[in-house]
Amino acid sequence: MSAPTSFSPVKPQGCNVASWLRRRETRPTNRRERRQVFKAIHPTTTLYEVELPNIVLRKFSPDGKKLIAFTQNGNAVEAYDYEPEKVHAAAAVVGKSVEAFDTVFDRRWETTLTTSRESLCLDFLLFTKTQKHIIVVTSCPSTSTDPTPQSPATLSGLSILEDVTFWILDVETGKVTDFRRLCAEYIMLKNHAGVHLRRDTLGIVSVKHQCIYLLHIKDNGKFGGIRNIGWYVNETDEILQAKYRNAEQQHTKRRKTGLSRRVDSGFCDEMYDALPRKIASSDNAGPAPSTPSISVGPPALRNGKSVEAKTPQTPSWKFMDLPSEWKSDDFPLSGLKHRILAFSYLEARNNKSSGHMHNFHQSFTTLSKLVMSRMQFLSDDQVLIKFGAPVITPGTRPDNANLSRGCLYVVYCISSATVLGIYEQASERLYAMLQNVPELFGAPNPFAQPYITHPCDSLMAREALRKQFAAVKKAKNGGPAEALKRASGPLPYNNQCFIESPYLDQDSFSYDTRLVNNYDRPRPAGEFPAKFFDRASGRLKFKLDSDERNAGRWGWNIKRYVVYIFHPTDPFIISIQHRSTNLRPIVNFHVRSTQIV
Repeated sequence: MSAPTSFSPVKPQGCNVASWLRRRETRPTNRRERRQVFKAIHPTTTLYEVELPNIVLRKFSPDGKKLIAFTQNGNAVEAYDYEPEKVHAAAAVVGKSVEAFDTVFDRRWETTLTTSRESLCLDFLLFTKTQKHIIVVTSCPSTSTDPTPQSPATLSGLSILEDVTFWILDVETGKVTDFRRLCAEYIMLKNHAGVHLRRDTLGIVSVKHQCIYLLHIKDNGKFGGIRNIGWYVNETDEILQAKYRNAEQQHTKRRKTGLSRRVDSGFCDEMYDALPRKIASSDNAGPAPSTPSISVGPPALRNGKSVEAKTPQTPSWKFMDLPSEWKSDDFPLSGLKHRILAFSYLEARNNKSSGHMHNFHQSFTTLSKLVMSRMQFLSDDQVLIKFGAPVITPGTRPDNANLSRGCLYVVYCISSATVLGIYEQASERLYAMLQNVPELFGAPNPFAQPYITHPCDSLMAREALRKQFAAVKKAKNGGPAEALKRASGPLPYNNQCFIESPYLDQDSFSYDTRLVNNYDRPRPAGEFPAKFFDRASGRLKFKLDSDERNAGRWGWNIKRYVVYIFHPTDPFIISIQHRSTNLRPIVNFHVRSTQIV
């Protein structure tokens, strides 16, 4: 009998730069192998407590050449040139960490957008498709006491409204190329929750008016036409309604003057013959189609004087003769709600079980009162919309928590104005889509690096999602339904909220996702630093310690949160630790030293 064959463990390939360059010269390398070089090029030292000007650091540009920041008073936007050749000089003088920011960054421009009454949203920053412009948002409390509703779908329980302005700035010069102002609105701006940008189309969800504004962004940094999806779903719906209104007015006028004919079976044909070709040229066309309340110029740029917004036009739905005793809940359904209810009815009718139709009739009132809060583009023609059944208290400000009660996710096609699917938050089909449909994690940017990992394209990310699902499922107050809600809770995603860095690639590095993640959110500061291990060999590559010098000094009642700003390609990471007190945040630079480690 032959002796058993002994197997030796596979020795991982060398991860230093010399061995990687040698392999690249001898044979072609794929994308996975090219990403392995960052296992050898990573941060090796930390510059603690770097002093900053009175600014709030936001993120690097997609090409990594500029760092965008906001002033602490929230009135101006600044851009700094990133000079990588000076990083080694800053790392060589570790004792002068306070001067590291001025050494590495040079201020390129500063643009003041607002006055003291209006402030920037510090969590909002988008880059356009061409990478030549950025989009920022300012807001201030609305001075309108009784804003005119755009449609019967407008919510009446929101009294804390804001005047929101979207600005487009040139990245190179800081010049304002265009802006668009929405008055008396409620839009979820924090972390781009209610706004999504796909290529050259910007989608904005108005919680107040229950509609989606679609804005086109041109290559020269100008806003294009605006379109609403909510009360109307097709571009011709409002025109068709105006035609019927014009025909009805003409018929009423003929009846009053005694010139009307007897109503018979051919009356409908007469109404269609009476429809004008161009409503705009008719004197009896009635009020023009409703548009969002948009001002011509920003208050901060007109000689320091506030400019009143244009008075919104009369909504086109005002022609309806509704009974005076009707309440707001008795108004007709919007076009989008009608599509959702029609899809639900067809799904229940096509199902052979008789209980589905009974459930549809029971949930009809709940479906008709759903509130739209967030959205994301799945493609150029499809959007994912989040609906919820909130409890809105008059005089309060609804947040994402109470807008997510009993929420539904609706896949909607813009061109055909049809609903393609409806999913509950605890749906197993939605959980399966999270693992197989990459469009749910945001459409990839044209300038995105191949380092963003999610459960659809990474086995390690999928395994992390399954572990989280199993942990919530077995928890004391958990269960299968709660685990499904936790997995689909972050939907809809925003594509530009993902951090593009090779060090967050879960196929190359292993790290604790509770301390650092590729989704741009403040993370709780742990007692120990965030460690990054080689996925193949298990060796410790580097660690990020946001507060090593003050470890153990803070009390248990002081909450600490850390925000990481990764450079898209270089081994340069900025950690910003915020505390619950009014102390200044602690800023650290994690760089690669020139010394051989």
